[in-house]
Amino acid sequence: MKTLLTFLLTFLFINTFGQSVNTEKLKTAFTNLKNDRSLVNQRKYFELFPNSFREFQETFGYENGKAAPLYDGHEYIPEFFDLDSIPIEKQLEKCINISIGGHWEADAVNYFHYHLRSEVLKNVDLTYRLLKGKPNDKIESFFYFFFNEIHPSSKAIPGEFNEIQSKDKAFYELLVKGHERAMKHSGH
Repeated sequence: MKTLLTFLLTFLFINTFGQSVNTEKLKTAFTNLKNDRSLVNQRKYFELFPNSFREFQETFGYENGKAAPLYDGHEYIPEFFDLDSIPIEKQLEKCINISIGGHWEADAVNYFHYHLRSEVLKNVDLTYRLLKGKPNDKIESFFYFFFNEIHPSSKAIPGEFNEIQSKDKAFYELLVKGHERAMKHSGH
């Protein structure tokens, strides 16, 4: 029993310490980037930025009455989307991974959502290519997040996606399913 308790305490300590180290590293990378937008600093910031919705929430979110370490760090989000030394394909891939399994919230998720929508609508073909290789449930989940808002701005599917409808009907159906589910779960 004592061994199990020691293991659990060690596991909790490592997880807590590891999480705060990543947050501290992200803070440092953010500060370095603000002072010098070099390729090295942009890459470091990009690497340390969350890779999934769960990681994003653990870094910037608010859950169960508790604010994440960078809950008030809304300036971190636009900085991520402003990394001009990181290829758009890599940025968009990371954005897609963060979006899968996500849902709209009024805090940093909203800031991320706002910037994501703009990038996707500017890069529909690239978004399509990056999503196309993913399982259907992940594609639908991405579009659920993409359209999910408290006050939906896209009650109809934006015209930017029309070309997808004509070239890949199965993919477009997943887009429609994500949109319909998002509209159902919106505030209105």
